[in-house]
Amino acid sequence: MATTFADALKECLTALGGVRIKAEIAAWIQQHYPNKWKAGTLEGHLYGCRVNDPKAYQHHPSQPKFLFSLGSGRYELYDA
Repeated sequence: MATTFADALKECLTALGGVRIKAEIAAWIQQHYPNKWKAGTLEGHLYGCRVNDPKAYQHHPSQPKFLFSLGSGRYELYDA
């Protein structure tokens, strides 16, 4: 069971696999962790955890970087 939202986000993308959109991610997290986090938490993590957005490093330096943004609201786990 995830202890942080970042853990839940990694768990979600691992479970769903592949490229996912925000609505799919939000639905999975709400199903598995109902009412545990505020709605805005997802938006902040989708921005702050990106490996391919220099501003994420500047504005959210303490968040782990594990998301790759494909644009148009599509995300996947980063795999170097």
